[in-house]
Amino acid sequence: MNAADKKKHEAHMVREARKAAKETGQPVCLLNTHNEITGEPEIGYCLVSAKHLLAPLDEVRETITPDGKRWSAEYGRLTDCCGALSTYCGDDLSCKRCYRSVPVGQGDGNEQRDGLLAEPVAYKINLSTGEARKVRL
Repeated sequence: MNAADKKKHEAHMVREARKAAKETGQPVCLLNTHNEITGEPEIGYCLVSAKHLLAPLDEVRETITPDGKRWSAEYGRLTDCCGALSTYCGDDLSCKRCYRSVPVGQGDGNEQRDGLLAEPVAYKINLSTGEARKVRL
């Protein structure tokens, strides 16, 4: 899959994850995962409540709430457009990925959501070694 196709696939999965969050009224995790047939990295999503379905190699990238906001456990609120951080260019707050203007709170670290990203916790088990590690969803 070339870079343009990867970008289209990621945008499609973000739209689908937002749609699922809105329809179910539950937070949805956007995942870094792998294609089961080709083994290539790809983007996926699942409801936070479906944590038991995560494969051992899946990593949660961000959480999307039913109101469409994107959240990172490390940085808090991300930009709605790209799920990225933002920075000031003069007086204008802009997305670091697409350079569009964004409102204060999106991607600048000012907006946090306590509890959403720390819970629930899941455990991923390495099937080869049997080791379990704690994963924040």
